[in-house]
Amino acid sequence: MSEAKSQLLALTLHGDVIPIVLEYASTIHLQMVRCFGRKGTGDGEFRRPHGLAVQGDELFVCDSVNQRVQVFHCTNGRFLRSFGDWASRCKPIAISTNTSMVCVADSSLTVRTFSIHDFSALKSIQCAENVFDVFCLGETLMVMSVPTLNQLLWMHLETQKIKKMQTKLERPRGLYVDGEDIFVVSRGNVQVLNARHPMCYKTGLDNGPDTVVVHGEQVIVASSIDQRLQIFNRDSQQLEKTLPFMHKPCSMALYKKTQELFVSDCDGHKIVVFQ
Repeated sequence: MSEAKSQLLALTLHGDVIPIVLEYASTIHLQMVRCFGRKGTGDGEFRRPHGLAVQGDELFVCDSVNQRVQVFHCTNGRFLRSFGDWASRCKPIAISTNTSMVCVADSSLTVRTFSIHDFSALKSIQCAENVFDVFCLGETLMVMSVPTLNQLLWMHLETQKIKKMQTKLERPRGLYVDGEDIFVVSRGNVQVLNARHPMCYKTGLDNGPDTVVVHGEQVIVASSIDQRLQIFNRDSQQLEKTLPFMHKPCSMALYKKTQELFVSDCDGHKIVVFQ
């Protein structure tokens, strides 16, 4: 056992663990370890990348202006393939995956699903309003944020039935589901929807953040307008403000095998990796 762990164990026995853990947590920060991509239309190039998702060892990127989804290997950023056939002026914006399909929300009020095995198109689901973000829950359910309706919606991926979630939100945007907790960006803050332990992370951003991800005991919030990431602990205490080397962070995805965080830099036309 390391000296630090031994000291922590000793302090725990004396009932002083909470301030020590908070002091340690306040030193946690993300460091940029690499980035890949550049502006262009070729393989591995982007024009305004948006939504990100990780499935297995693969990173899925909504390459919005190029009207496609590109897939990369998580560990080295190597281009693997691209798919999708979006019509003129229609852009893929948000993406989520499960073990059988890829779900992509686009700018034409449509959620499109693809097989994760051969990337063939499966279904196109028309929505009443633009969907900002999507998050798959297992094989059959997906939650969607619809800012213009101030609503989160449940969608059954097989029957395509949609049900409103009974929540009070103001222009919900980015989503992340961690166990029983649904983290949702809502007008400058991050709300945690949990019947037993509701919580609010106050970002202090007038323009509001775009997306959120849970990274172990950290809750990370990205704001494209303020061009920064904010880091909180699970008790909603802000730990650090990170000013990343990016123009406009729009979406995040976590590669759990290495605990690396992928961030799409929309105006920089690249993917930035933190650890």
